[in-house]
Amino acid sequence: MIFRFVLVLGIAAAVVGCKKAETGGDSNSTIVSIGGADISNDGSIAPSGIQKIQQESKAPSLTVAFVRTRISDAALTQLAGFPNLRHVEAVDSPLTQAAIDKLKATIPEVQVTH
Repeated sequence: MIFRFVLVLGIAAAVVGCKKAETGGDSNSTIVSIGGADISNDGSIAPSGIQKIQQESKAPSLTVAFVRTRISDAALTQLAGFPNLRHVEAVDSPLTQAAIDKLKATIPEVQVTH
């Protein structure tokens, strides 16, 4: 319950556009919020969402928070192209362990909350 409260606070901070430390404590983490308009019907990240992530892709540490939307394993495959990704927040998304493991094989430092 406390974790979800902290997660909601983190997402709220992301929505207003500030930088906030990720769960791992990296004070340089940049949070990118991705909402429903940035997700395709199949749960992958739409071009508009990819563009938002790309705009912050030079940050040393990147957190992508999916706000009020669910993603599929396809979105994790897309995120593998961002080597500075350190945290994915996709609460209640139907992600498989195989997809998470595949992302972690590409980016060992990444943490996925779902």
